[in-house]
Amino acid sequence: MKGARVGGEDGTRRERLWAAACHLGGLTVFAGIPLGNLLVPGAIWLSWKGASAFVEDQAREALNFQLTVLLAGLGCGVLMLAALGIPLLVALAIADAVMVIRAGLDAKDGKRHRYPYVIRFIPGPQGGVRRSS
Repeated sequence: MKGARVGGEDGTRRERLWAAACHLGGLTVFAGIPLGNLLVPGAIWLSWKGASAFVEDQAREALNFQLTVLLAGLGCGVLMLAALGIPLLVALAIADAVMVIRAGLDAKDGKRHRYPYVIRFIPGPQGGVRRSS
């Protein structure tokens, strides 16, 4: 549910800042930190697991998105042999940066952000299956 408030409230300021950091940590790869886009949300997810449902959820979402981007980037690398990979890689990098910034702003406002077209490598507490009530 994109834009849903955390449990009907904003969550603590500290939780919102850590949740935003999970998403914005994806930008570290543009600063030249290899795999920083995976290490930052991964470390935050592991350290906040069980402590805050909001931070844990957003860190998992950020990590799943960055794993999906990594997989797409590998696909672009293969397509470089056909000269299609370079423009696709540039488009992927731009889309990554824009989506990460939007997600960081949503998390800062206490909203649970959901990225579109993400492979759920790390499922949520319900195993990634939505249950009807």
